[in-house]
Amino acid sequence: MVGAYGEVVLSPQACLPRWKFCISDTDNNLGFALGSLFVKATFAEDSKVVAEEMVAEIKTAFEESLLNVQWMDEETRRAAKEKADAIYDMIGYPNFILDPKELDKVFADYNAVPDLYFENVMQFFNFSARVTADQLRKPSNRDQWSMTPPTVNAYYSPTKNEIVFPAGILQAPFYTRSSPKALNFGGIGVVVGHELTHAFDDQGECCLLLSVCHLAFLHPLASGAQGLSFCERTLQKCSVVLGP
Repeated sequence: MVGAYGEVVLSPQACLPRWKFCISDTDNNLGFALGSLFVKATFAEDSKVVAEEMVAEIKTAFEESLLNVQWMDEETRRAAKEKADAIYDMIGYPNFILDPKELDKVFADYNAVPDLYFENVMQFFNFSARVTADQLRKPSNRDQWSMTPPTVNAYYSPTKNEIVFPAGILQAPFYTRSSPKALNFGGIGVVVGHELTHAFDDQGECCLLLSVCHLAFLHPLASGAQGLSFCERTLQKCSVVLGP
């Protein structure tokens, strides 16, 4: 079964159409330059404000729900609220992409050549390696994005305690400026809630906040007596039926 699946996925027939491959490759390599064009064409500035308000409301609702989590002790509840309060959200795009001079600085060391795809790929590999090497032994930049603005996705970073929603996912059907607020909560709001809870899943829970700028790797939130209480409540709520 696995072999057959691999044949289908990796076979030549599964290759992307040329236009899709070219767009994907351009986004992977020059995503912030492409993102500048994308944002100017599709993303209204007030969409960023509305999305920020929705994130704040969902975060508030999450913190209020902590008051009703019966398996948590007060110390853990307080730590969870502090971490939720400190989650840093980045919406739409990094500001530098709308400043031509700043955008030029980012790609100043990369030279693309028309009609020479292989050479451009190798040039970008070298450029990317130099950029990465230049970041060694320097303070982490919390405002550095790991997704490009046109990406239809979102993510939570445990080490930075941040949630990121590119302009690409702040489009229909997830979000539209003209839709009622309830409809947008049912679309992009679900994504926001999903990314927020990653801060407390099996990976995010290992990073508990010491202060706004410092994280420490501590014991999971649901450990010891709390873990047993959580498991008991889970077993009460869920059941699995095996066999016919």
